[in-house]
Amino acid sequence: NIILSNRDVILDYDNGSYVNYNHEIYELHKISFTTPSSHNIDGQSFPMEVHLYHRSPNSGHMLIVAVFVEINDAISKSKMFFDRFSNSIPKRRGEQVTLNTPDSWNAFHTIPENKAFYIYEGSLPRKPCTEGVIWIVMEDTINCSEYFYNMIKKRSKNNIRPIQNLNHREVY
Repeated sequence: NIILSNRDVILDYDNGSYVNYNHEIYELHKISFTTPSSHNIDGQSFPMEVHLYHRSPNSGHMLIVAVFVEINDAISKSKMFFDRFSNSIPKRRGEQVTLNTPDSWNAFHTIPENKAFYIYEGSLPRKPCTEGVIWIVMEDTINCSEYFYNMIKKRSKNNIRPIQNLNHREVY
């Protein structure tokens, strides 16, 4: 299901995808996008960022995998993943579109080949900005087409939360 909320395009992802972090399973439940990126590395930001929201069914804790997105037409799994639903993004707030996808369409295609990452404990990027969220920010980028980027940007309208101070948080 693709949902256009107040400020976000959200993919309500089917059950079955998960990450194992510190011996705890976190199930993927939604994917969203920010334009421009919500994070930066050494002061560098990116045109877009993908957030893969995971929740532990046991503890309820949240883990978000963040991936920077560059805009180009290079053929890649990420570009094909995004292109699959680019024409199905709802146009009106609150609208939802259901899209049947082939088994080969997988959220793993939004993760860069190089799995190096930064990790820190932060908060949700939307109100109520709940603390205690584990953020895994991938170091390398993926790509999407300019068409897809423009569709997301048009619907999201600069939906980032300003970059927050570290406030004594450690980034590993």
